[in-house]
Amino acid sequence: MGLPGLPSSQAPKDPSDFYAKRFTDLERQMRELAPSIARSVSGIVADLQSAVDDLAAAVADIATLVSKQVEDGSIGYSITSFAVPTSLSSVATQTLNIPSGFTKASILGVVSVGAWNGSATGDYLYARAMINGVGGAAMPTFAGAGSYAQVTVSAIRTLTGLVGPTISVDIECNAASGWGSNGANIANIDVIAIFRR
Repeated sequence: MGLPGLPSSQAPKDPSDFYAKRFTDLERQMRELAPSIARSVSGIVADLQSAVDDLAAAVADIATLVSKQVEDGSIGYSITSFAVPTSLSSVATQTLNIPSGFTKASILGVVSVGAWNGSATGDYLYARAMINGVGGAAMPTFAGAGSYAQVTVSAIRTLTGLVGPTISVDIECNAASGWGSNGANIANIDVIAIFRR
């Protein structure tokens, strides 16, 4: 019986010969078409590579722009042997430089104050973090007569419209009876700032 679509005179005696010949013909045609397909696709590939390169350059430009929109700053400072005043007052002031062209800042300040109550009565030690003249909450801790007290507080502020060269941060403390200077007295402030344009 012949193959469908072929006159019986053209049909190979062995159908497997027919398929082998067709397969060989297809392989030859693919080899002949390959250079033509490669030429027509090469332009598309070049366009895609150019688009990828442009996109990579744009991403690099964006990364550079973002890096110029935000800067950080920090302070870590300690003082010892200070006297504790009778009203909330600064025992130490530090400043953060405002980067040129930046007008906004988010600032977190953490203050710790430890002091010796050398008075004859128990009293509360208060501490407060000040950021650019604005204080956080003053928090107390009790110290009995002739004993040590320590308190830690924090403050966070978002400042806008910055024009000056610096931002001030202060450690404030007090005790109603006032405590004299002592080598064991220590106050510490840690500040981190994020500046934005």
